[in-house]
Amino acid sequence: MKIARCLIAVTEQYQPKPDTNDRKGLYCFLAAFLLWVLVGGCLLIHYGDAFLFRYIHIRHTDLLDTFFKYFTLFGTALLIIPVLLCLYWFRYRNNAFLGLLLTTQLGSLLINQGLKFWFARPRPAALYEKEAWFHHIPGETLHYGNSFPSGHTAGAFAFFLLLSLLLRKRHWFWAFAFLICALLVAYSRIYLAQHFFADVYAGSIEGVLVCLIGIYGFRKQHSFFK
Repeated sequence: MKIARCLIAVTEQYQPKPDTNDRKGLYCFLAAFLLWVLVGGCLLIHYGDAFLFRYIHIRHTDLLDTFFKYFTLFGTALLIIPVLLCLYWFRYRNNAFLGLLLTTQLGSLLINQGLKFWFARPRPAALYEKEAWFHHIPGETLHYGNSFPSGHTAGAFAFFLLLSLLLRKRHWFWAFAFLICALLVAYSRIYLAQHFFADVYAGSIEGVLVCLIGIYGFRKQHSFFK
């Protein structure tokens, strides 16, 4: 009996630790995001908004038209909110996660709308719609005002950063895929002639900052990291 108890004690002592969240996914996302901020800033300074918009916008195909028309939905509340609510309902049903969800999404939305009305920047269609090189995808509704910053991009970066935060330790590498998805949403906004490069660049920074503020605010209620 004593030997059995000793064996149980030893095996319990050396059991592998559970696959918990060590926030590695969050740090990987942020590291790659800082690279984007650096490269994107250099491109914007060197080439300018008008050149970057035209360079991206005119390189279109039928396949890309269809792909970006639907992929851009990853930056909308129509897709983001149901996904996060499912995570809340089936996995992280606690007040901390719900508070973080509301902070990142509603906070990003309110700040973004305030900035849009403050800057009141015209959208690409308002300036270039009559140009021969301008490409309007059939079925895509063009907007003409309140371009800066991009709300879709802000929502996408906040969303995918939040997903990176929730990654388990052994799945941290998915954070890089999440950043690529966020960048594709940003690219889609230029491709679809809805925003300039500066709009999506600022939107990405806004989304990440709002999400980080939410994470910091709920850092002590960290049960959803476990």
